[in-house]
Amino acid sequence: MIGLGQTGQATTIAGHASRQDADSLRTLASQLRGTYIDANTRHLPSDLLNRLSIIQPRVAEGVGLRDAAVLAVALGAGLLALLLPALSLWGAPRHESLSGELA
Repeated sequence: MIGLGQTGQATTIAGHASRQDADSLRTLASQLRGTYIDANTRHLPSDLLNRLSIIQPRVAEGVGLRDAAVLAVALGAGLLALLLPALSLWGAPRHESLSGELA
């Protein structure tokens, strides 16, 4: 847990006074089998910052989620564009009934 904010002065959040209580946060962190760091008094360790940094998930080696999504959209658009010519060439022909309505 990382504590950040004023410890001596309450801040109003959504109409309620909120204050960082270091003892309560330290107790909560130990109950969750973690550690508490007061970011107001010391810098965060580099290894902690590395674990907190967001790394874009990968689908395969060298392919990110954004790349896979662009490929999926392009493939879907290509298949949709080929649907009409394919149906006109190999689709079932339309038969008009005697009354002129489509069957």
